[in-house]
Amino acid sequence: MNFELDETQEMIRDSVRSFVAGRVSQPAMKWNEGHGDAREALCELAGLGLLGVLVSEKAGGAGLDVLTLAISLAELARGDAGLAAMVAHHNAVALGHLLAAGYDNKPQLQRFAQGDALLCRAASEGSDHLDGATITTTATKQADGAWSLKGHKRLVPLGNLASHSIVTAMTEAGPIALLVDLDAAGVTRTLSDTLVGLRTCDLADLTFEAVAVPEANFLGDAAAVASRVAALARITTAAIALGVTRAALAAGVTYSLERKQFGKPIARFQPIQWQTADSATELEAAELLTWRAAWQLSTSGATAHSVEKAAIFALESAQKVADRALQMHGGYGYTVDFPVERHFRDAATLRILADGPDVQRVAIAKGLATGANGVR
Repeated sequence: MNFELDETQEMIRDSVRSFVAGRVSQPAMKWNEGHGDAREALCELAGLGLLGVLVSEKAGGAGLDVLTLAISLAELARGDAGLAAMVAHHNAVALGHLLAAGYDNKPQLQRFAQGDALLCRAASEGSDHLDGATITTTATKQADGAWSLKGHKRLVPLGNLASHSIVTAMTEAGPIALLVDLDAAGVTRTLSDTLVGLRTCDLADLTFEAVAVPEANFLGDAAAVASRVAALARITTAAIALGVTRAALAAGVTYSLERKQFGKPIARFQPIQWQTADSATELEAAELLTWRAAWQLSTSGATAHSVEKAAIFALESAQKVADRALQMHGGYGYTVDFPVERHFRDAATLRILADGPDVQRVAIAKGLATGANGVR
C-alpha cells in the first residue's frame, strides 16, 4: 500500500497551505466576528482552480480526484473552516450532483467550474434535516414541458452568493432535481442567523413561489444520485474536520509551550503531554481513514462504509482535540483573543453536517448485519 501523496497532490497541498498562510489565517478572525466576508478569498480560490476540482479539463475544471479535493479542503480548514465548507459545498455537493446526473451543458458547467458563478444545492426543509423523505417543495410539469416550483428550503450553503441552485422537489412520480436560476422571478433569499461555528459559511433560506424552470434544467431522479452526493458530502466534511483538528492541535501545543505554571511551561507536565500525544494520534488515524475513503471514492467507488467510518472518527476527533486545546489555554480559551475558541465552535458545528456521526453509525451497523460490510 502506498501512503504517500503524489507530486501533483503535494504541489496543490503546498499551494493551498501558502494561500491560507497569506490570505486566510489573519482575516479569518474578523470574518468570524462579522466584520467583512470571504468573497474575495473565494474569487482567489477560483483563480487557483479550486472551484472545479472534480470537473474534467475539457469542461473547464481541474480534472482532479476526490482525494486531491479532500487534501485541499483540509488545508483550507486550518485557516477557516467556514470558507472550506463553502468550497466543499460548491465542488462536492452541488457540482458533484451535476456530474453524477450527467449534466452536459458545457458553457454553464464551465462557468461553475471556473468560479465565474457559484452553485449550491438546496435539500433541507423544516426542522429535521435528518428525515430525507420529508420533501414538501413541489414541482409541477406544465403543458410546455417546463416546471413550476413551489416551496421553501432551509440553511442552504452559498444560498446568498450562488447564481444557481440544485433543488430537490416532489412530483407525483417521486423526488426530482432541478437546476434553478436564483435570480428568476419568484425566488426569495433570506440570510440565515449566525451559526455557533462555521460563521464564514454563507447560509440563506430559499423560498420558491411558482418559479418557472425550463425543461432543459431537469436533472432527473434525485434519489438516483443521492448516495454519491451523500458520500462526497461526508468525505469533504471529514476533510474539513481534519483541518480543524490540525489547527487546534497546533494551537494547543504552541500555547502549552508559552503558558507557565509553577515556574515551567505546562507542556512539561505529564497530563498535558498525554493529552497532546492522544490528540496527535487521533489526528493521524483520522487522516489515514479519510485519505483511504477519498481514494476509494476516486477509484472504484466501493467504499464498504469507509466514508462513514472516516467521517465519524474525524468529526469526533476534531471535537476532542479542540476541547483539549481549549483547556490548555485556561480562561483565555473562552475569549476571542485566541483562535482556539473558533476551532472549538467549528468542530461542534461540523457534527451536524453530513447527517452527524450517529446516523452514520446506524448505516455501518446495518451493513454489518446484512453482510454488506463484512468484518476483515
